[in-house]
This record gives sequence, C-alpha cells and structure tokens, in this order.
Amino acid sequence: MVFTGYIKPENEITVDFIQGYKEWLSFAASQLLETYDYNSFKHGLAISPNQNGFTLGNPGEEFKIEAHGDVVEHLKRMKSQDRIIWAKQINFVNYDEKATFILFAEKLMKSILDTGKQTYLQSNEERLIIKAHEFLPNDVYKKDEEQNIQVSGYSKGLLYYK
Repeated sequence: MVFTGYIKPENEITVDFIQGYKEWLSFAASQLLETYDYNSFKHGLAISPNQNGFTLGNPGEEFKIEAHGDVVEHLKRMKSQDRIIWAKQINFVNYDEKATFILFAEKLMKSILDTGKQTYLQSNEERLIIKAHEFLPNDVYKKDEEQNIQVSGYSKGLLYYK
C-alpha cells in the first residue's frame, strides 16, 4: 500500500514493483548500518577526510595487497587481549558511489511520500515514481569479479602505557 497506493497488488508488474522497493530499502538499511562517519560525529569522536593506504608484501615480490585512496579516519573501540583499547580506524571511501547512493535513496523516499500523500490526502500534486524494480542494487553495485581480496578499511591500535 505504501509503495503503490493499492491495498492488493493488481498484477504481476505491481508485485515486481513492490519487490524492487523492498530490495532497495533492505540495501539502504544495510548501508546505513555502516555509517561509521555519522556515528563518529554523533558521539563526538574525531573524524577527518584524508588520503591514506598501505602495501602488504615484500618489495619485488609479485604477490602484494595494496589499497590507497580517499579515506575517512576516526576513533573506535577495539578489544585487545583482555581489555578494550582505542584504535584509529581507516575506511576507504568512494565519494562518487556514496553521493549517488544518497541521491537515489532520497528519490526513493520522495516517491514513497508522494504515493502516501496522493493515496491518503487525495493530493493532486505531481507524483515522482521511481521504477525501482527495473534496476536493483545488484545491478547497480557490481563488484570486480576477478578481485579475490577486497579491502574496505583497517585499524591501528593506539599506544598504551601500563
């Protein structure tokens, strides 16, 4: 009802349409659970954008793991042996992908709100309808199939003295 304005789906297209919205909402929820930058701001921890990276492997060897680029750095709690310590968390960020996701999530929310206004308030305003079932998160967020190891971030424990 929220997605389409209909109590029962009228046809197979409506069922696919609703399923597309469900997949996008589920994907959006999973992305929002990983909002380390937002949570750091919310809890008053230090956060900063930067360029950072690392190379794991010996010079001259063919096998190396490398990751370099735009990052967001912030503090996080980390378990170390028998106690909790503070660590510097470095998360790689693809700003184009993040901005695209935010803009698309806003369009999905506006579509849901416009449908609700038209259905419940009998509003005659123009309505934005996103056909979310025509391009799903798996179609948009494809990862490189050949890459076996993927790095999204890393942590470095801060120095502690006993």
